[in-house]
Amino acid sequence: MPVNPVSVVNQVTERIRHSIVCGELPPGSFSITDLATRLGVSHIPVREALRRLETEGLVTLRPTRGGEVRAMNRADVEGIYRLRLLFEPPLAAEGTALLTDADFEELRSLLRQSSKATTVDERMTAHRRFHLGLVRKAMTEWDLRIWDYLFTANERYARLLFASHVGSDHEQETQLVHEQYLDIVETHQAKKIRAATVAHLERNQSLILALLEQGEQAAS
Repeated sequence: MPVNPVSVVNQVTERIRHSIVCGELPPGSFSITDLATRLGVSHIPVREALRRLETEGLVTLRPTRGGEVRAMNRADVEGIYRLRLLFEPPLAAEGTALLTDADFEELRSLLRQSSKATTVDERMTAHRRFHLGLVRKAMTEWDLRIWDYLFTANERYARLLFASHVGSDHEQETQLVHEQYLDIVETHQAKKIRAATVAHLERNQSLILALLEQGEQAAS
C-alpha cells in the first residue's frame, strides 16, 4: 500500500485552518471530539493540529477536550504588521533586484490570475504567490520560515479584506494598487521599492483595521 506523502496531522491542520480563516469555524468554543467526528479522524491528530494552530494565534486550547477559536482583533493586526514592516521592505528591495524578465512576467501573470479569480480562495492563492515572488530570491531559509509564519497569521485578515471587495469598486482599486506596486518594483530602484513596500503594507493594515472597527460597531 503506498504511503500518503502528506501526514494526517498536516491534512487536519490545513482543513481546520481553512475552516477558521474562511469563517466556517467561527470565533467561540469548540469540542475536539466534534471536530474529530466531522473530519472522520481520531482526536489525536486533531489535538496535534490544534497545537500548531495555537502557535499561529488562531485557537486557544483548554486542559479539557476543547478550545476556542480566537476572535479577530486590532492587537493581532498591529503586531503582525509591525513585524512585516520591519521584515519585508528590505527583502523586497534586495529580492526584486535579482528578478529576471521571466520572473516579472510570472508576477504579471499572477496579477492577471487574481483579477480573473472567481473565488476568494483563488485570489488568496495568487496573492500569496505574488508577494512571495517579490522577496523569495533574497531569502534565507530562516527568512522564508518567518515570512510564511507572518503571512499565514495574516491570512484571515487579508481574506476579510478580499471578501469585502468582491464585486465592488474596491476590487478594481486593489488590483490597480498591485499593478502600480509592480511598476515601481520593475524600476530596480531599491529606495523606491522599499518605500512602496512600506506604503503597501500600511495601506492594507489601515483598511483591515477599518473593517474590524465597522464589524465592532455593527455588533454593538
